[in-house]
Amino acid sequence: GGSEKVLVMSFIEDSVRITDVDALRENGVDMDWLLAQVARAFGAQVFLDGFFSCDPHAGNFLVRLVGQSDDGSSLKPNSAPRGIPVLLDFGLTRELDDVTRLAFARMVVSACRNDVGSLLDAFDALGLVHLNDPDQHEEGGPGVPSVYSQLYMEAMQITRFFFRDSQPADEARSSLRAEFKARKEQRKKQKTEARTQAPPPADVEGGSGSGNSNSLQRNPMDAFPASLIFFSRMMILLRGLASNLGVRQNYLVLLRPFAEAALHRSAAAARVRMLAPRVTQPSRSTLQGSPSLEKVKEGDFRLANGKSTQSFGANEDAGQHRGLSLRIVKTLERLAALGLVEGAQVVMIKGGDRVVDIAFGRACAYTNEPVRRDTLFNAFSVTKAFSAMLLLSLVDHGMLPDGGLDQTVASFWPQFAQRVSGELARAEKESVTVRQVLSHRAGLSRACVAQLLSRPFDSLDWRAMLRAIEASEPTDRALGGASAYHAMSFGYLVGGTVEKVTHEHFSDVLR
Repeated sequence: GGSEKVLVMSFIEDSVRITDVDALRENGVDMDWLLAQVARAFGAQVFLDGFFSCDPHAGNFLVRLVGQSDDGSSLKPNSAPRGIPVLLDFGLTRELDDVTRLAFARMVVSACRNDVGSLLDAFDALGLVHLNDPDQHEEGGPGVPSVYSQLYMEAMQITRFFFRDSQPADEARSSLRAEFKARKEQRKKQKTEARTQAPPPADVEGGSGSGNSNSLQRNPMDAFPASLIFFSRMMILLRGLASNLGVRQNYLVLLRPFAEAALHRSAAAARVRMLAPRVTQPSRSTLQGSPSLEKVKEGDFRLANGKSTQSFGANEDAGQHRGLSLRIVKTLERLAALGLVEGAQVVMIKGGDRVVDIAFGRACAYTNEPVRRDTLFNAFSVTKAFSAMLLLSLVDHGMLPDGGLDQTVASFWPQFAQRVSGELARAEKESVTVRQVLSHRAGLSRACVAQLLSRPFDSLDWRAMLRAIEASEPTDRALGGASAYHAMSFGYLVGGTVEKVTHEHFSDVLR
């Protein structure tokens, strides 16, 4: 019972082992260039092909010497003395589905851009965290991370360490020891802070805590994704190879073009499907239409800049007001040409009818994902106006009968003043009125600023932020005098006030 199929192997002539540094140097091989080519080859495998070797140890590489004359005695004129990496033994491999492949790509690009939000989306797609799992949130309300908040804070640090530059072996060992020591000290500090933190109240009025004492001991990754294990193995072996050969490599820089190309092509294909569903989706190629293997043989494994400058234009449904919509689109196009607008949504309502509804441009310059009507934008402090209007409506409906706008906040929110330690600070907070809160004269413009700058994801824990407001002391010199913009504290001040007046959760009242 012989097999009808055989595996044919090619003999690589004029080659040496990649660890034979003396032979490589004698032949003028640039080790930095050589190892960069190796990294690029694996970047193409992972991000473009979705199929990669998980075993890039030194024994699975040869270097084919090029630039010699036919008799092998001298260099050809004007040829660069270098060697071409030859990849061997694709026995241990991993195939990636498109979701995982693009999540890896997004992880690299996000780390390069220092974009924590996009990085967390990549983690979510990989199954590292589950952003919408209600079982992984504390009882204070939906969407309030507890055990995961520190992981969110450390996500970028962890990722950049994962893709850290290679160093010579001695330096690499020293850097690794320093990193582990710093992480150990950081964990110790976090545990100390967690033990001293007050438990959250069970309801709006401030009951007992949830009693979830095991939350800090839970492992936020119940199951480590298999694809990430193999991807990690690949990165560790590549870095170890470069380290043992004394070569410094910046892997984020080397992998970024391939990751960006994968995201661009996916976005372009999605755009084709959206505009013309019957059009056959273009196949996913490797490097500008050339097979990656051929690029390896040519010895120049690089990507051209994959960024697309194409504007996706507008997606609008104007009906009888089409002329108005076209004028708005032309204005947006002029602004986009000047670099003033990347993407936008424009809606106009007249007499209860929506007369203009336009989605224009790109939601992401790196992926070319188009803006749609349901694309979410960060509105920043626009929400302050809605919060203020809600509180003013409560005053208008007589829900603050003991003084209206001039009623003190502490009269219905006692903890607002009681939780500060100093007598002077307590007296100052006892005198703060609703009018002063709404006019940014409550003296708390710097409340929580330092906390949110160092731990921005604390802002997701509504109860913890209200406790922080209660414990904050006025720092503005002219309390009740000149207005000082309460950039980060305003929403919690108004929201806490609304809750104490209505005895309902702020988000429920706002709806």
